[in-house]
Amino acid sequence: MFSHSDYISLFEGIAEKHVDIRHKDGGEAFAVIQIEPNSLFDSIDLSDYKNAKKRIKAPFMILQAEDSEYDKKFDQKRSYVNGAFIIADKVNDRSDKTEIRERTKRIGEEIIGYLGEKINHGRLYGADVRFLEPKAKSEFVGPFDGFLGARFLVTFELLANRNLEYKPERFGE
Repeated sequence: MFSHSDYISLFEGIAEKHVDIRHKDGGEAFAVIQIEPNSLFDSIDLSDYKNAKKRIKAPFMILQAEDSEYDKKFDQKRSYVNGAFIIADKVNDRSDKTEIRERTKRIGEEIIGYLGEKINHGRLYGADVRFLEPKAKSEFVGPFDGFLGARFLVTFELLANRNLEYKPERFGE
């Protein structure tokens, strides 16, 4: 299983471990945002980011809450968890914006490498969860709110999602 709390804990743990970010090692460097695309609500919940921004140290990670897709291949139901994270750093008029973009992209690529190593070799969630490295993408973002960085799109495949199985007792049958 790979729950919403597993997703957040995975990336918060990465933010704590990565030598350039070091979340909680002298300051906040991690926040979660909720984006509800193509929905009736069509909103962005930035409360975690705004609260963290008051204490933020740079560079830092902003984790976008995930969404899921479902599929069935060879009689096995699967779900795909799509997520995103931003690595950002402070920018001002004297900042070397190219250097900030390159540094934040490097940090994000190192995180992609970590995910591939730790998840795909069964070290974190066993064989039921795979990180789909070839589907990872990146783009530069900003400046926003005095920050500049790189955003990474990531996908995880859950090979045995037991929640997708029919359970008659859950429907009073």
